[in-house]
Amino acid sequence: MSVDCKSSYSCPVEATIDLIGGKYKSVILWHLMCKTLLYSELHKLVPKATDKM
Repeated sequence: MSVDCKSSYSCPVEATIDLIGGKYKSVILWHLMCKTLLYSELHKLVPKATDKM
């Protein structure tokens, strides 16, 4: 994956979401920001996320 330095983003959050992508990745990262979670704990918080994620 290459990052295009010339593309214009209105804010750093927009650039980050574009880089990370995915439907649940940002939600999972948000839950993991404060503490370490076991797989089963994370699965309870985001039940619609698949095991592959």
